[in-house]
Amino acid sequence: MSVRGVLDNPALFAGFKDTPWGAIEKFWNLSTSYGLPFRLIQHHLSCMLDSQLNKKLHNELNAQNSLVDLIDWFDEHFDLKRSGDKGFGEAVAIPYRQDRTTQSRI
Repeated sequence: MSVRGVLDNPALFAGFKDTPWGAIEKFWNLSTSYGLPFRLIQHHLSCMLDSQLNKKLHNELNAQNSLVDLIDWFDEHFDLKRSGDKGFGEAVAIPYRQDRTTQSRI
């Protein structure tokens, strides 16, 4: 019964109400390192961010058609750190680019 909850929030049992951004960065790193298929990556990211993005951004995420497009979309909207970057995998809140904080959770 906890599988769906852990899909939506891999940090559920660590006490986080929503998926921390650091888990998103770590998922990106692992999924691309091990060659997870694009649609699975997209689906997992969609589930992890479902309760944290407004409908417009969530629909945009789901509308991407390739891994390159999805990475570009993430880089356009968020500060997505890569493995080796200072602070990689540590953030809790979504680091929106520009002033996108008003778009969260609508």
